[in-house]
Amino acid sequence: MAAPAQDPGQLPPQIASLCQILQSCLSPQQQVIKAAEEQLKLLEKTQGQASNLLQIAVVDGMDMSIRQVAAISFKNLVSRGWGKEGEDGFIPAGDKEVVKQNVLLALVHSPPLVRVQVAECIKSIIYCDYPDKWPSLLNEIYANISSQEPPKINAGLYALRMLTRKYEYKSEEDRAQLYGVVNSVFPVVIQILQQLLRSDHKSLECVEMLKLCCKIYWSTVYLSVPQLLMQEDHFHAWMGSLKVLLECPVPADAPAACREQWWKVKKWVLHIMNRLFNKYDKRVKPDDPMYPFAVLFDTHCAGQILQSILGLLAGLQQGQYISPRCTNLALQYLTHALPNKKTYALMKPHFQQLMFSILFPLACHSDEDAQLWEEDPHEYVRKGYDLLEDLYTTRSQVIHFFIDMTSCKTPCKENLPPLVNHIGSVFVQFVGAAGKGERNPALERQMDGALLIFGSLAEKLKGTSPYKDQVEQILHTYVAPVVNHPAGYLRAKAVWCLGMFADFKFTQGRGKGQTFAVFMSSVVARLQDPELPVRVDASVALRCFVESVKDLDLLRGVLPQLLNEFMKLIKEIENDDLIHTLEAIVEKFGDEIAPYASTICQQLTTSFWKCMEGDDDDDMGALAALGVLRALGTILESVSSIPEMYTELEPLVF
Repeated sequence: MAAPAQDPGQLPPQIASLCQILQSCLSPQQQVIKAAEEQLKLLEKTQGQASNLLQIAVVDGMDMSIRQVAAISFKNLVSRGWGKEGEDGFIPAGDKEVVKQNVLLALVHSPPLVRVQVAECIKSIIYCDYPDKWPSLLNEIYANISSQEPPKINAGLYALRMLTRKYEYKSEEDRAQLYGVVNSVFPVVIQILQQLLRSDHKSLECVEMLKLCCKIYWSTVYLSVPQLLMQEDHFHAWMGSLKVLLECPVPADAPAACREQWWKVKKWVLHIMNRLFNKYDKRVKPDDPMYPFAVLFDTHCAGQILQSILGLLAGLQQGQYISPRCTNLALQYLTHALPNKKTYALMKPHFQQLMFSILFPLACHSDEDAQLWEEDPHEYVRKGYDLLEDLYTTRSQVIHFFIDMTSCKTPCKENLPPLVNHIGSVFVQFVGAAGKGERNPALERQMDGALLIFGSLAEKLKGTSPYKDQVEQILHTYVAPVVNHPAGYLRAKAVWCLGMFADFKFTQGRGKGQTFAVFMSSVVARLQDPELPVRVDASVALRCFVESVKDLDLLRGVLPQLLNEFMKLIKEIENDDLIHTLEAIVEKFGDEIAPYASTICQQLTTSFWKCMEGDDDDDMGALAALGVLRALGTILESVSSIPEMYTELEPLVF
């Protein structure tokens, strides 16, 4: 059905008519598009509709835009009409059989733009029908990957990836079918992987197949390792191949699309190694079924992969490109290696080079940061406070590495002193240049990184000698003056850093004119900064001071100004951390907030509806909306001793 090239002018009438409808979906006129979509909906339950869409998607000679529309329509139809596991959908049973008989062949003959859609359909069908209603699938996959034809191998790997994904998060009792799949086809998959690695010319198609092999292995071992893959010959074959993939250089002369796929291959290798290292390190007990695999991994792999990762990261020092996601995952592996005596011993000779030549530069303000700050400060703030974004950024992983280092006895003892000395030397150089009236952009970026690491290690430094005795002087001499620096990103980092030490027991006390009050006043002043990210960071840092303040008179005089600036900020940007600071102020002042309660509630209700108008997938907006509701509750509670206030606030809340 799917294979032959066909003259579009000689298509059967039913197919030709369907092509005309699909062509209408590409019209620039919305009315024409809507009418075409309604026609497609009317045809959904018609016998042959699903198989006809599939045929159009893969017919050679057909206009590619029509093939894409057909593939997307086919994917949507399968998604809605195939049914779910244990129940039938509205696509006729006969049509389903035709699709299952031809969909792998369709995958073989699909161009990349269509292949992605067809592969998603295979996933949907597998989730519903495999194994009971599609018993022939495994044999079809085996036949494809056992052939010597790259398009068939590629199609087979695509289908196998979708099949293994079905069991990726299944519990052990539901994985029996997966183990049958592994025993049947994995000996062939590892041969394909090794053959691809031996190929001199690695085309885009070749690299995509390498990626599929990695993703298949990932899905298979995510929760537990099948017995076949615990056998030493299979273990060494897979681990050796994955190590080669991690170490092999990305060809500089390859097309951009090919280089991008290479970094995705390395990303999946790093995903696999992080998962295996985290799950099967030496904490696995001897009576655990996975203990033999854990011993194999610890003996033959954990240290070797660590060395490969150190080699990969060394490229950064030499100015080589490494994708941000790969850098993040590589640092995750190193972070997990810290408490492991064996892997830490391997890291130790390279540790200071790692800290100062690789990690420290990654913590500093970058060209990308500077561009985003200048062009879209709202997006700069969003990224800085997005918890999901924080999981994937290189900078956040650098900080996690340093924090975890300080929680490990030997790594902390051996490496915290030189790290603090390095931060101190940057502070001294920066202040020295500033005292001469010099602006050094490179040194300013180093200062940003030094402030970030210093503030991130606040908890450790506040409680550890000799650093706790030096903190106050360092903040006075090197951090507080930066709050007024001409570079906005440094002002932002300085107020954030002061906030991280707000609960420190300053020797000069917390009264008016003393250390705490001086630092808090510096932060409050930045609420009127001309640059949005500075104002937001100052607002968030202020929460730390509000929660630590003993004498409310330090804030009482500026309370109207504080609330006014907060109302402006909340109106300008959706940010849950701002709401947290507002809540902290309200909780501290209790019923003293009453004169401002009506204005605050009015602004909060406006902000709530603004948040609710965003996209359904806007998690930051949803968090901000929840924060607004929480803040409204806090305000109502704070004025509970003044019942007459409720009469004024009731209409706003309703």
